[in-house]
Amino acid sequence: MGAASSGHMSSDIILQRLIIFMDGGDFGDYSYTYGSPPCPWGCGGRVYVVNHQETWVNGTPLMDLSSDDYETVAWGNFFFEMAWPKNLTPGTYDLILDLDVSGYYYVWTNITNPDLGEERIIDPIWTIYVTESTEPGIRVDKTASPTKATPGTDVTFTIDVTNTGDCTLNPVRVEDTLPAGMSYVSSDPEANETEGTITWYNVGPLDPLNSTTITLVAHIDSGASETLNNTANATGTPPTGENVTGSDTAEVEVEEQPPTPTAQVPAFTSVGLIALIGLLSVIAAISIKRRK
Repeated sequence: MGAASSGHMSSDIILQRLIIFMDGGDFGDYSYTYGSPPCPWGCGGRVYVVNHQETWVNGTPLMDLSSDDYETVAWGNFFFEMAWPKNLTPGTYDLILDLDVSGYYYVWTNITNPDLGEERIIDPIWTIYVTESTEPGIRVDKTASPTKATPGTDVTFTIDVTNTGDCTLNPVRVEDTLPAGMSYVSSDPEANETEGTITWYNVGPLDPLNSTTITLVAHIDSGASETLNNTANATGTPPTGENVTGSDTAEVEVEEQPPTPTAQVPAFTSVGLIALIGLLSVIAAISIKRRK
């Protein structure tokens, strides 16, 4: 792999300024040696900011998101700084240093060095995050289903925890205390439950703009009434500085249990009772007559 792989990058979210430092190397075309012909396709790298991809395949076109396409950096430089000409909306991107290897420019390259034969030339990729915040942050969104139920019903709570800041949070602790009238059933991922307090000690790490989802099932106890408020609290730890916190509450309205239906016994009036007795007497007389 070219020396560019040993670099590191920092970014300024407000100015969207990208800075790359090379640790013991420089930028340029690493597919050829210093001999003849040196760098037939031009000595220098191209810097692209593209939409993030989980995996890259050799030959994938590099579609730069800035208004004037890629930025160039000359051979021999070990420091590159620029302010990106087009503002990037909050999201996840890949910054790629295209080494222009073997004439495969404008595409992401992962090939064998044609001179050395055994080494691979890979265009370095850095994942960058553009956020609306320039400091650590965390957000909790909690919902309940159903939102109205009678005692004896299981309620599923969905807890989404999102890193809204500019750095990775780790660990990320989530705690949920069930209100009186509800009891713990289960959760995904598994949690520690003690007297109605459910704790996930670490659902991280969470990179900027990334989220994780927790599912909690609770039972509405017999005798519960009115509105049950259930709050989830999250605490994230950034690499430096103080922890960040967030919380959200979901409500469940407890409906009255419908009365249990009772069996209805037919009521006889005095006239109906006399008629019934008369009918039974006739049946009895017929039965006696047949026996004789």
